Amino acid sequence: MSTRREIIVTTSLSEEIAQHTLDEIEKRVEVGISPKTKEEAKQVISSLTTCLEENKVLLKDAAVALAELRASMSQPDEYVTMEKIRNATKVLQRL
Repeated sequence: MSTRREIIVTTSLSEEIAQHTLDEIEKRVEVGISPKTKEEAKQVISSLTTCLEENKVLLKDAAVALAELRASMSQPDEYVTMEKIRNATKVLQRL
């Protein structure tokens, strides 16, 4: 499987699993619980959704950095590889 395809599949699966989990939480929130608990659950769902959106961006950045680093390793230019290592390290620090 190509690196680009791996990136797309991994990102898609992560998003699908996270969305399914959020959907399940939302379904459970609707079942007979107090308004206070329901409001708290909705706030947590909102926070999780925001976190998911932020992590999608980070996952894509990490996937791109990985692909670029792998590609640079097949080139005879050490400077390019070192630059890709620095870029990948910056992404890792954000994760």
